[in-house]
Amino acid sequence: MNAELIPGLAKSWVVSPDGFSVTLHLRHGIKWSDGEPFTADDVVFTYMDVVGNDDIANNLRDGCTVGDKFVQVEKVDDYAVKASVTEPYRPLLRDCIQGVSLLPKHKLAKYVAKLNPGAGGNRDAVQSVVNNYRDDLQKADAQALVALDAAIKQLAQAIEAKNADQVKAAVDPLQQSLDQLIQALAPGDARDDLEKAKSYADRALQSAQANQFAGVSPDTFNNTWNTNTPPEEFAGLGPYTLVSYQTGQQVLLKRNPYYWRVDADGVQLPYFDELAVVIVQNIDTQFLYFKSGQADMYPARPEDWAEVLGAAQEESWRTIKDGPPYGNTFLVLNQDIAKVKPGDPTYQALQYVMRAKEFRQALAYSINKQAMSDNIYRGLGTPQWAWISIPSPFYDAESANQYPYDVSKAKQMLDDLGLTDTNANGVRNITDKFLIAQKACNDSVDCAQKFGPQDQREVSFPLATNTGNTIREAMSQQIEHDFKDIGIQASYLPQDFNALVTGLTGGQYGGVVIGFTGGVDPTGFNVWKVDGFYHFWRYSSKDNPPEWELRAQQLQVDGSKVFDVQEAMDKYYKEFIQLDSEYLPVIYLINQIFLYAVDQCLENSQNFRPQSGNLPQWVAFGERTWWQRTDDCKAKLEQKGRLGAGPK
Repeated sequence: MNAELIPGLAKSWVVSPDGFSVTLHLRHGIKWSDGEPFTADDVVFTYMDVVGNDDIANNLRDGCTVGDKFVQVEKVDDYAVKASVTEPYRPLLRDCIQGVSLLPKHKLAKYVAKLNPGAGGNRDAVQSVVNNYRDDLQKADAQALVALDAAIKQLAQAIEAKNADQVKAAVDPLQQSLDQLIQALAPGDARDDLEKAKSYADRALQSAQANQFAGVSPDTFNNTWNTNTPPEEFAGLGPYTLVSYQTGQQVLLKRNPYYWRVDADGVQLPYFDELAVVIVQNIDTQFLYFKSGQADMYPARPEDWAEVLGAAQEESWRTIKDGPPYGNTFLVLNQDIAKVKPGDPTYQALQYVMRAKEFRQALAYSINKQAMSDNIYRGLGTPQWAWISIPSPFYDAESANQYPYDVSKAKQMLDDLGLTDTNANGVRNITDKFLIAQKACNDSVDCAQKFGPQDQREVSFPLATNTGNTIREAMSQQIEHDFKDIGIQASYLPQDFNALVTGLTGGQYGGVVIGFTGGVDPTGFNVWKVDGFYHFWRYSSKDNPPEWELRAQQLQVDGSKVFDVQEAMDKYYKEFIQLDSEYLPVIYLINQIFLYAVDQCLENSQNFRPQSGNLPQWVAFGERTWWQRTDDCKAKLEQKGRLGAGPK
């Protein structure tokens, strides 16, 4: 594996001499899984009508935005598209073009408001925003909310009457009520979404004046394909199609009869007729499934590796061990933690603590990574010191500030900050000295009035990770213990993974241990832009960004324009790594090396290796795996009910 880009749906591509565009030539004759032709129209639809559409929530837009302009994708002919940017952009092919899954226009265009404009759809969008925040709006200005509801009702009647003048008469008071509520709300999601509601009202008027009175709501597409959608409604270009989804249990896939890839002998892929993906959140249970033969492959934990090796010969397992994968595991602290408990003076004071880089550095020194590597990873992990993935040619540990385990230094740094245990209960307090130094208050009297008595202001917060991931659970428990040694109370709180991610991306957390997938290129605009979708440590940066974050963002932007790796490293990424590791928006932990155990009868599994983007192996290699037909394997697979298609 060398992470080189190879032809796929595009059989070839040509980069313009100035590097500002790339023309991709698509394969002819490819069909969606429902038999409809795949053409350039689908590519243009995916980029220009979905990913680049501000109405549609997605985390892909940042990676396809160069400067402040989204990549422009245009149709050249039925089987060629041209993607253009306004300045050189190294990750254009790898991150933007390769990293976006294409969507079928014939299935989804009818759900996109941009392609189906109308006053009614925009009215529905205004109503949806109001319903989502009704309780907040009621508290902010009940009278304005009553007026807003009346204006929305008036707008609905005007649209039903198909009268543009009446629509205008309803939009004006609607906008006024929205303005009143925006003024009454504190900065945050509710205020931002009410600003969107104003734009929906404007669009409703524009549509009415264009005699477009029906239309699709701007939020319709976001809810179109979900877990309740019948399988036959989906259409894809991959090797398998959906048969059924049992919530929390299993995804059953069948062979896509229109899949375009063939093997070296011309046999259409994939080899398997069916593929069952069992959903098991608890890793202990995953291992039991593999050992009992209910699963055929297992991404092993370090704690399982000795058992896997010991049983491999008897159980006919193939074992694969490789270097660290792409991605990282880290602890992130919420620098907007006051949002978790609005009006709570202790959380307001704690926000100043979370934002102090010296505090985060002290915590980094307090984490015993060697113990974490030895006890949790059994020596099968490596410490990471920066965001960029270790296998990437852009990773440079020597440029990073490193934080070797040093409890004395951590304690001294906290003492120097003014985070001391004022009441001798073992937990440090947020003292007046600290808050005055942070310019949060002027003197002790002012501090007490704003934040309450210092003896009641403790450095204490919840520490969450996803339940069932035993490695992250163990890491969190060690971190809780390590922080306790320096007087910081981080209360371990396992959560369901979906709830964890919702809290993380909604800013409703204290500290979280989690991981991100990664790739070859270090560009991560959805994380490092101050308004990025995953700028989760401090979403408020979009309104008031710290200087170092602006510099990190600029280094990401400037670095993405340079195609030579060493030049980009010397000019931009070494400084980026230094900033990242100095300010520690996240505290990097340990990256496990690649460990895999596979049923030996599953042929081609010997090629399993870490993938850019951390694709599961059944996704990355699934189309080219098959069952061996040796006598031993055939008997074994017949017993397990697994024997299916293979290469002819």
